[in-house]
Amino acid sequence: MLWRYRGTVDRTVEVSPELRDLWLDSAKSSRLALRAKALLAIPDEASYVQYLAEPASSAFAEFVNDLFPGAGIIEFKHKAKVRRRHKAWDANIRKATEEGGAFEQGLEKGKDKYFDAKFGLRCTGTPRDMPGPCWKAVYALSGSKKPLEYPSTLDYWENPDAICSPFELWARIPSRTLLLPPLLLGLVLAMYAQELFEKGLSGFAQVRDHVIERANGIIEDYLSKIKVRDCYLRIKYDTFNFFVEAGVI
Repeated sequence: MLWRYRGTVDRTVEVSPELRDLWLDSAKSSRLALRAKALLAIPDEASYVQYLAEPASSAFAEFVNDLFPGAGIIEFKHKAKVRRRHKAWDANIRKATEEGGAFEQGLEKGKDKYFDAKFGLRCTGTPRDMPGPCWKAVYALSGSKKPLEYPSTLDYWENPDAICSPFELWARIPSRTLLLPPLLLGLVLAMYAQELFEKGLSGFAQVRDHVIERANGIIEDYLSKIKVRDCYLRIKYDTFNFFVEAGVI
């Protein structure tokens, strides 16, 4: 073993009201940027037809049974109605992204759901403050020693001075965006299943194990495509604790 890492997921981490409000303010501040991007991508009726109306009509047509006598009429009606809606679409985008509009109203209505971000926060931590085990494992595999700058009692390192990447040179930095999503998704879903299991829903223990197995399989498949030396990255579960393991052999 060249080097090895094992990080325990801190399941006590919760999203504070202050962090929720910080997210809410940040999301609201993106209102005008969202409008600008939408109107830049769809600046006129021709763009609306090309990028929204036509794809919508094509997708709708796939759901219409061609054997139905009125199939052609149904498809034409949908196509005609959608193509004529550019002005309404444009007006709705502008109105929704006004101050206090539907965009901000939706954020206000759903803001308390942000507390469920605790699952992701437990996995990734806050890279500017205290990164979590997912971040540390993936960055170490990319060859970065930056995870060592954030020591934690929840981490175990073996030969940390020997940290190096087992990947092709071109894949080392891209590996971060390749490996982190399936690792994070698998771990979040597994923790969610575990929480339901602890609430008395016994079947979710099997769901937890299945999610971990599938996530690890996806990660191993990714590793096989970019590694030049044996290595591993995986989720582990043992007695109410979740771990992220990584290493180079």
